[in-house]
Amino acid sequence: LNWDSVDVFLSHDPPEGAYVGKKEFILPPELEKPAEECRRRLRLAVDRAKPKSLVHGHWHKFIRTTLTTAEYQVKITGLDCDGFRN
Repeated sequence: LNWDSVDVFLSHDPPEGAYVGKKEFILPPELEKPAEECRRRLRLAVDRAKPKSLVHGHWHKFIRTTLTTAEYQVKITGLDCDGFRN
């Protein structure tokens, strides 16, 4: 796999460090810890792939944001419940 050729990264969850808007609920600690670990691991994959765009749907709300690091910049789109926005 040539990681230099990744243009779009599709995932269920956003990576650690990505803006997801205001948290609308609090997870119990036994669920929050594994969720944070998932986002941390996803961030490691994104750091390696350095995609131009990332699309996720986990938070079920439309968000457009950018994650900028010293090595790359990725445009992130969070989809609403059905993936469409009027």
